[in-house]
Amino acid sequence: MLGGNWSAKAEYLYIDAGDASVSGADFNKGTAIFDNRFHVYRVGVNYRPVPSAQRAVHPHSLQG
Repeated sequence: MLGGNWSAKAEYLYIDAGDASVSGADFNKGTAIFDNRFHVYRVGVNYRPVPSAQRAVHPHSLQG
């Protein structure tokens, strides 16, 4: 929690989708190998507004 209506979050994901290989005439009799592993980092900042019923009334906004 950052304070007030602000908060922060961080997340780390590791994805291992395995390995794959492709061979054939398109690769000049060679083989292409794919290592499908990913590291994903995400960060964010959130602001949650206060509902209008909970907002304080500013003294200069009062009429009368």
